Amino acid sequence: MPSLNGHLLAWQFAFHERAIKLNVDGISPEASLKRPHEGGNCINWVVGHIVSTRHGILKMLGGEGFWPEATVAAYARGTNGAVETPLSMPDLLHDLARYGELLCARIEALDADALSAVYKDPQTMGERLAFLAFHEGYHVGQLGLLRRLSGLPGAI
Repeated sequence: MPSLNGHLLAWQFAFHERAIKLNVDGISPEASLKRPHEGGNCINWVVGHIVSTRHGILKMLGGEGFWPEATVAAYARGTNGAVETPLSMPDLLHDLARYGELLCARIEALDADALSAVYKDPQTMGERLAFLAFHEGYHVGQLGLLRRLSGLPGAI
């Protein structure tokens, strides 16, 4: 497996943030809550899920998350994709940026020893972060499709 470095991993999370902002630009509050079909996730949930996951990554790296656990749970994997009391898109994007700053700073600071340390056997910290970057990229791609389903042209 190729070696990972904190700079490259942090760059990937920062790039995702830019793509998220492009994909949700011009989405109305109503459109952000519209589910594409029964069982599908709305734009608000997908963005909130990304922020919720960043909360968990920051804590995994020894940082302090600022979302209340009830908010984290509302956007967690396994929920039905509809949030009872959703945060507004401006609030989600603000929190995405705040978590991005904190997360990228911690990831950038990881050296080769920290990235190669065992996270949960047999996975290293670097492998876990690479998977979580993939996970986030997967959801960024969903936002591109949800944007088109809401009637807006592609943004990327």
